[in-house]
Amino acid sequence: MGAAEYSGTCSKKGGRGMAQRSLDLIEAMRVAAEAAQPITGRGIGYKLFAAGLISSMARSEMARVYRLLREAREGARRYGAHHPCGLSFGDHFA
Repeated sequence: MGAAEYSGTCSKKGGRGMAQRSLDLIEAMRVAAEAAQPITGRGIGYKLFAAGLISSMARSEMARVYRLLREAREGARRYGAHHPCGLSFGDHFA
């Protein structure tokens, strides 16, 4: 399978793609960032917690939020506004 071939939730290159739960959380982060610019990573975490998308504001949950924010930002830089996973980041994570 070539580098540009995709299956399931993301690229087959370099291992399995992201879980649908992570993709859904990244989309919720994008919506929150769009609605509340400027916003910090912790602010995104509060929005996700208030919406019931993460179970708590505990260090482990926030580490997951920060990791997914970083991956979304890096993906937006690498792929532009349209990530191969089907996510559309616009300028919110670039």
